[in-house]
Amino acid sequence: FSETGVKQVLRDLLIPWWNAYSFFVTYANVDGFEEEEVVHPYSPNVLDRWILSSMETLIQDVTDAMDRYDLQKSVRPLVNFVEDLTNWYIRRSRRRFWKSQNDDDKLHAYRTLRYVLVQLSKVAAPFTPFISETIYGNLRGKKDPISVHLCDFPKPAAAARSESLEKSMALVQTVVRLGRQLRIENDLKVRQPLGKLHIVSANPELRAALAGFDDLITDELNIKQIVQGSDETALADVSVKADFRALGPRFGKNMKTAASEIAALSVERAALLASGGTVRLTIAGEETEITSADVTIQRTPKAGMVVGAEDGIIVALETALTPELEQEGLARELVSRVQNLRKEADFEVTQRIEIILDTDKAVRAAAEHHIEYILSETICRKLTFGKTDTAPADLNGHACSVEVRKFT
Repeated sequence: FSETGVKQVLRDLLIPWWNAYSFFVTYANVDGFEEEEVVHPYSPNVLDRWILSSMETLIQDVTDAMDRYDLQKSVRPLVNFVEDLTNWYIRRSRRRFWKSQNDDDKLHAYRTLRYVLVQLSKVAAPFTPFISETIYGNLRGKKDPISVHLCDFPKPAAAARSESLEKSMALVQTVVRLGRQLRIENDLKVRQPLGKLHIVSANPELRAALAGFDDLITDELNIKQIVQGSDETALADVSVKADFRALGPRFGKNMKTAASEIAALSVERAALLASGGTVRLTIAGEETEITSADVTIQRTPKAGMVVGAEDGIIVALETALTPELEQEGLARELVSRVQNLRKEADFEVTQRIEIILDTDKAVRAAAEHHIEYILSETICRKLTFGKTDTAPADLNGHACSVEVRKFT
């Protein structure tokens, strides 16, 4: 590897992987989670089942690439898996580890993450021998070999895979990525709840694959409701233009005629092309078939909507804010402010705190209305209103002084 390559591996694989391991160790120590053996979890939680299936896919992909002596393709699946592990599985599971009671779901989360980290150590050992040995040595079971380099390389278990679940989660991630992109492009703050997210696809298989994941998507994108459909014209006006590069070789001197015919397509036929369908046109006396690959698709969102699309999925956010949504947005901004103060004070992640607020009526009303959410998210045991020793900061246009103390 070049110096640039080494830095990239550190950034994309080793540091995120170590952070995932540190996350597990921190919370396992706090909760006193300690089981003698590493067990293959059988969890009803969809995130657990997905990451376990993804682990089996990883083992298969790395095995296939190594059998072909293809080092580059052996490492890439590891990077992709660690990305999913840290930025999706752990991030989406954080609240499961934060719960104060040791319920079954929390136990499933601990067992799943431990198992995955140990299996990952075995798969990565030929490429990263030292970090693999360190993580394995601390998390291995009592009856496991003393070193990761004495373990057999894992064999992929086809029965433990769920390709349909992996495809569904990939679609969920696509919807979330599009939703985040729309928020960024249209200056819609992530912490500001929005009313509705529309998910549209002309493909019934895609719509079916997304069924059952509404809670995950709404929580990830901070949306109150999801509406699924098959007609994107309810969200945006669709028009198409001929792609001269794609159609030029086919139509030659008749290209301008073809472009005019395509531009004149009805709204319904343009929408059909945009959804991946085909239309038939007669150009210079000859009938020809036009597909979505032959045109450039333009979408003009309806009033109050912002729209994005990728691979047959169209998503649209409704941007109108009600007073209730604005109030919840204030509460979420307050939680973010408190979490930053916790970090600045270098509090332990499990440190219970007390919050004192000095603010206006609007922020106070938001805090009082969403008190349970604020206490839960910040591990706070007491929230009071009064004078503080901190300077006021802007909270969505409201002056707000926040003081955070250790709770005793």
